Amino acid sequence: MQQEKHPNGNFSSRLRTALENKKMKQKELGKLTGLSNVAISRYLSGDRRPGGDELYRIASVLGINMEWLIAGTGEGEKITDWQRRAESAERQLSELKKAVRVLLSVVAIDD
Repeated sequence: MQQEKHPNGNFSSRLRTALENKKMKQKELGKLTGLSNVAISRYLSGDRRPGGDELYRIASVLGINMEWLIAGTGEGEKITDWQRRAESAERQLSELKKAVRVLLSVVAIDD
């Protein structure tokens, strides 16, 4: 399906931009929205656009405006700088917890 051009790109390019800004992989978006990897791939390739429910779930997970995502109008991102920093801190904390678990398992084996 051919997508119409907008000043802010098309749906697939806006979705890709939102994923990059969120530092999120396609697979993670699928998991968090309950959408298949195939569906996300089709949205990103421009072969398909999501329905209303799917659009809502994608926009909610990415923290962006549905109107901007679908049509390129309206305010783009709803996420503020402090929210990005908080999300980054959460990811770093998660990685640190994993490293501590590995360290503790190694120490437990040595005892």
